[in-house]
Formats: sequence, structure tokens, C-alpha cells
Amino acid sequence: MKQHVIALLLVMLLFGCSGNSDPTNKPKVEGFIVQVNENSIIVASNISRTDAKTKTWEELSEKYRDKLEVYTLNDGRFFSSLSNYKKGEKVKVWGNGGALESDPPQYELEKIERVGD
Repeated sequence: MKQHVIALLLVMLLFGCSGNSDPTNKPKVEGFIVQVNENSIIVASNISRTDAKTKTWEELSEKYRDKLEVYTLNDGRFFSSLSNYKKGEKVKVWGNGGALESDPPQYELEKIERVGD
């Protein structure tokens, strides 16, 4: 009996510690890329494609400050570069871990998908 309890606890521990930290697997944000470089992108939700493509960083940060999120490549585990993404593209983005205490919030990029319009 004691072995069954230990085995059950071990199985529960293994399943509890595995898998994605976000059980819903929903993206953190869906929006437009407003800035991109080799190692990071900035995505804004609830803005127009036109604003994402044409506004300067200063204009965007003033008008949409609470809608901007930064996603960075920390160690190349998931991606080697973001250079094939362009300003104004609509994307869904998943971030790994919680937001760093910054403005705009920053996440480690886990997954990114282009969204067709």
C-alpha cells in the first residue's frame, strides 16, 4: 500500500511539473508589430495597421503606451533572429514567464505567428 501511495505522489509530481505554464495556451497578445530588430519586437494591440506602419516610436509611445509589449530573444532557444518580421505585420505572440517590471512590459519570446487579414 505504501508503495502505491509513493508511486501516485511521484506521478502527480511529474505531471504537475511538466507542460506549458499557461494551460490555456492562449497568446499573450495579438496585434501589430510597431518595432522590430534582430533580437526583439514591440507589439501593440488595438491599434490600426496604418498607425503601426506609419507612426514614429515617439508618436506610438505617447498614444498607445498602455497597449505596447516588448518580446525579446534571450538565448536563441526558440528563434535565431526576428529579422524576417516587418513593422505593420499582424501577429499573435506568446511570452515565456511574467512581464519584467518595465514600461512597456517585457517578455521572453516563446512563439510568434503571423495572422492573415
